[in-house]
Amino acid sequence: MVNLSSNLSLNLSQELELMLSPRLIAMLKTLQLSYQDLVSDITARSEENVMLEIEKHDRLLEYIKFMSSDKSIKKEADFTELPGLKNVQDSPESLDEYLLHQLKLLEIEEDLQPICEKLIENVDDQGYILAYDKLNETLKKELKTTDTKIAAALEIIQSLEPTGIGARDLKECLTLQVKDYNFQNNALEKVLLKAIENHLEDLGKEAYGKIAKELDITKEGVVQIADFIRSNLNPHPTSSFGGETEHIIPSFVIEKNEQGNLKLINLEKQYGPVISLSERYIQMLQDPKTDQETIDFLRAKMSAAKDFLEQVQKRFETMGKIMAILLREQKEFADRGKRWLKPFYQKSIADEVGVHPSTISRAIAHKYVQTPHGLFPLKMLCPKGEGEFSIYRIQAMIKDFVDREDKSHTLSDQEIADAFGKEGLAVSRRTITHYRKTMNLPSYKERQS
Repeated sequence: MVNLSSNLSLNLSQELELMLSPRLIAMLKTLQLSYQDLVSDITARSEENVMLEIEKHDRLLEYIKFMSSDKSIKKEADFTELPGLKNVQDSPESLDEYLLHQLKLLEIEEDLQPICEKLIENVDDQGYILAYDKLNETLKKELKTTDTKIAAALEIIQSLEPTGIGARDLKECLTLQVKDYNFQNNALEKVLLKAIENHLEDLGKEAYGKIAKELDITKEGVVQIADFIRSNLNPHPTSSFGGETEHIIPSFVIEKNEQGNLKLINLEKQYGPVISLSERYIQMLQDPKTDQETIDFLRAKMSAAKDFLEQVQKRFETMGKIMAILLREQKEFADRGKRWLKPFYQKSIADEVGVHPSTISRAIAHKYVQTPHGLFPLKMLCPKGEGEFSIYRIQAMIKDFVDREDKSHTLSDQEIADAFGKEGLAVSRRTITHYRKTMNLPSYKERQS
């Protein structure tokens, strides 16, 4: 049991307090916004705060929509004056299309594909798959599949963006988000998951004393848990779609120049809105003739405006650092395609940038990069894998070896592992067997003609 009077529990409490800092919450929310939502937020804040002024309005959304409105416009455009926009196009997507787009970027078993598509069809506007048990029985009959296969497909759907998608109820939705939060403190994650699993209704009723007794923590600790859930988790993960289509706009572009060298362009910085403090109202604040009530009003607005300017600047700085690291680490992918993605973990980025891993998770959410090989979520550039090789690369190479094999002498898993070795890639037979099975490829005996 966790006891907040112990040193461990004190650390849990301190970490929650850090995550509940109003400045940090505000910064993370600005960092997590998609580009479209950032533009909307800047517009709304400038309208309600006289101290905020938009020096330059968004040009990225306007350029993309304008050039996508007529094919002849794009053909005639001079892209030397519009760096990064040549291969970017307007991509309006419904929630289903948004999820299917991500699904296409994954390497999954062939027989899981139709199950995943059916599950996506049953995701409602709030991001949930309701009446799952009934749907499970229907899919088993319609697709002649098993509970295990459907569960595997559901796990894939729940790995997509936005985090919490495909949950079967509110508890699972919040649990998925906590697990994706990249806590370095396992004990803290465990307490949060227990609170969600066993005490969600009591949290809603603010029955903090009851929860504290059952979790063996202080009432103050429970209040912190409730505040964390309220401030950082979203019970409606797809609310930004609102039943409508969403425009998928990349924040970055990776291009090759005439010499074949890679170039990174930060579209948000290049074409995004520029905001500043209003000189007019600064002068009014400094004018000795200004009455005290107006001065108090302007000082409050000035403080809020400075905080927001800092949040936006921090977003640009953090995103720029993250993308530079991703391009450096995934150069082969940018050069040669998805199979050359290598395993790269968000914690490694966090360590280099000097932030908590949860900050990286928030930063890459809802962000895309346009590459020579298509449009990719930044999350895809942080894949898991074996050793130095991503799942995509291992699976693609296994399939290549199988496609090229002599059907009179098909390759055993050990022989495929040996073939990897000749390519300079140390992959074990057990790993080959595992990925061959996940790809639904028959054994070498079954492949013999």
